[in-house]
Amino acid sequence: MTLPQTVTEENLDVFLSVKKFYVNPTVSKIPMKLVQARVNFEKKIDIGKLNYFVLDFEVPVLKVDPAKLIPKLLEFLQIKWTASNDGRSFTFRQKLMDFDLSLSEYIKRLMSEEGRAIPKFSPNLTHIFQTEHHHSFNPMTISKLFFCHSIEQNEDEVEFLYDESVVYIKEWSAYFGDLQFVRSKKEEGTNVVKLCMDDLPFRQVSSSNPVVLGSFRYIAHLLTIVMLPVL
Repeated sequence: MTLPQTVTEENLDVFLSVKKFYVNPTVSKIPMKLVQARVNFEKKIDIGKLNYFVLDFEVPVLKVDPAKLIPKLLEFLQIKWTASNDGRSFTFRQKLMDFDLSLSEYIKRLMSEEGRAIPKFSPNLTHIFQTEHHHSFNPMTISKLFFCHSIEQNEDEVEFLYDESVVYIKEWSAYFGDLQFVRSKKEEGTNVVKLCMDDLPFRQVSSSNPVVLGSFRYIAHLLTIVMLPVL
């Protein structure tokens, strides 16, 4: 969504305060509550754009079999969204967030101190919706790793940055946020980092689905999605 030239980062809040966004998903088969919504502002030369939305959902569960919950969440992630504003409609695809947004300012500050720039860890988000009430406990975040085939990297092949909120894969010269990797230990005691196969230059050979074992015993999970325009 291209903004009028009079809209700048400094007066974006004022512009958004008089705008109403209506975002409609396909009806989900699982109970979900929208906790907050944000929009990203991007400035290129003299043109400002709102180029994606970030939505946080609360997925309440008490004790759920992952074999039943994960397929429903995966189905939900395949749907497209429609946002309307001033009589215009926009279609969006969605993806899971790459990193915990609560760490964004911390990561940006440390990057600035190092003179390092990693654009995907420097969003420019403005709130457009915040629920009045949500649970005060810390929910477990649902990340892409719940749904993908993973590969392992030995810890000597990676570099952890910013209190392990970002990992740098040396071989691929690529950075990944804390919602894109998990640290694990193999039976022989070797520490490894697991990442989704499709985030690296590999392709899946087997067509079998990922197997998820165990059970959830949390009251709620937090699902943070990014809504990107369909090109």
